[in-house]
Amino acid sequence: MLGLGLALWGVAAGARADDQITRLSLDEAVGLALRDNPSVRAKALEYRAVGAGEITAGLRPNPTFTFSGEQLTPGGSSGAAIPQYTVSVGQPIELGDKRGRRIESAKAAARGSA
Repeated sequence: MLGLGLALWGVAAGARADDQITRLSLDEAVGLALRDNPSVRAKALEYRAVGAGEITAGLRPNPTFTFSGEQLTPGGSSGAAIPQYTVSVGQPIELGDKRGRRIESAKAAARGSA
């Protein structure tokens, strides 16, 4: 008897759920798929990450700046030591069209993930 009651309750609950369903447009169906489907969300995030890699590939290398100091403390019996400072600035130069090859590689990865 209890099993029959649960079955009837399930049918009644299903009928109420069916009453609430209305028509679904194509845009709403796509929105539901994008929002609720983990595979679709993962692919969208992968596509965004590959696009970010393409942007990064086009960037030029950063310059470098180095500063160092020596003999900063007084030393020896003759008195104070003379401090010495060194400053250098450098800019990597890419040869052999490395940047262009990086960009092409990133574009190929974007085509592969689409």
